[in-house]
Amino acid sequence: MIVDENTELCDAQSMVQGTAAINSEDTLDLQVADPQYGAGTPLWLIVQTHTAFTCTTGATTFVVDFKHSDSGSAAWVDIATKTHNTASVPLATQGGYIMVQPLPAAVRRYLKLEFTAGASLDLGKVNAGIYLAAPNTLIHGLKSI
Repeated sequence: MIVDENTELCDAQSMVQGTAAINSEDTLDLQVADPQYGAGTPLWLIVQTHTAFTCTTGATTFVVDFKHSDSGSAAWVDIATKTHNTASVPLATQGGYIMVQPLPAAVRRYLKLEFTAGASLDLGKVNAGIYLAAPNTLIHGLKSI
């Protein structure tokens, strides 16, 4: 997978346990409202574990919200949400896929992620960005040639 710094939302971003929502390090500005980037060949949001998470006590969750906005400063709207519990393989495995989501055909100008880590979740790190292709392991029914 080729990584373009201009489409990265976070690179080894540390998560802080038990805090309110944490914004991704970067917000993507697509330069125009409703650029139709998801039409035709889709682009993909991929969020991966950079450094594995562990749970210190009890069960807890890790939530990723993919959001977009017209202004970049207010009125952020969810595109997709993914919730994992501490037993989740993607959180406990370096390189695990936390979220894989195609961009919808109609997105607003600004894109960001919002993370919420439960109180007993030991700190891990996350990578995220927009990519041209989804990982092969997640495309069911298709074969590489």
